[in-house]
Amino acid sequence: MCGAAAELGAALGEGGFDYCFIGGLSVQRWGEARVTKDAAATVLTCFVNDERLVDFLFPRFQSREGNTREFALRYRIIRLETTSGIALDVGLGALNFEVDSVVRSTYWEIDKNDYAETRAALNGRAAWHLLLADGAVVPFVELPYFVHRLETSRSRDRSK
Repeated sequence: MCGAAAELGAALGEGGFDYCFIGGLSVQRWGEARVTKDAAATVLTCFVNDERLVDFLFPRFQSREGNTREFALRYRIIRLETTSGIALDVGLGALNFEVDSVVRSTYWEIDKNDYAETRAALNGRAAWHLLLADGAVVPFVELPYFVHRLETSRSRDRSK
């Protein structure tokens, strides 16, 4: 999965897009164990660069689940996969919350052997992205855990 994140991050960097990884991958970056088999990212398009991002990524990755250009633009999510079959969910970010998540994200060296690095959302924000996603995958029983993590991260943010 880290290899898939590095691949997507490199492509987004090449295209000049601002982004951050969210969800389980970002939560792992902050030392919380979370098993995930995909990588999710928010890319800032601010409604202006939606088509540019979609047209940039579709030739570089395989589409999954019948995802089309029209679907991606309508629902603001690009569902892709790497050549090794790792699922990638790329959200077209435009809301203040998404902008703030990308701006406040931090660099993360995900593969020391390949010197690959990418950007990850702050811990509490990673959880909220999961909760706010259309068709959220966070089971209801995990909600108290994510709320606790958010409150903990807010407390740390305020103390800085």
